[in-house]
Amino acid sequence: MDLETKRQFRRVRMVEPAHIIAAGSARAYASMLIDLSAGGARLRVSKPFAVNDKIRVSSTALGGEREADVVWSDATSIGVRFKT
Repeated sequence: MDLETKRQFRRVRMVEPAHIIAAGSARAYASMLIDLSAGGARLRVSKPFAVNDKIRVSSTALGGEREADVVWSDATSIGVRFKT
């Protein structure tokens, strides 16, 4: 069974501009929305974020702004889980 089969929500690949705002900050960081699902997203970032960081993600693809938790992070990307 591959990872896509195990996912709870269907993922849509895209390349859409987005902004990330860290909790307690007013500064928005430019990013690119790479994958999107009902439960979360993968974003390409230029600023590192740590696992468990609380953020807000803003994009027209999201229809506005969503609160999220960073669930994984590497040198160029983060994975987030949207809060419900």
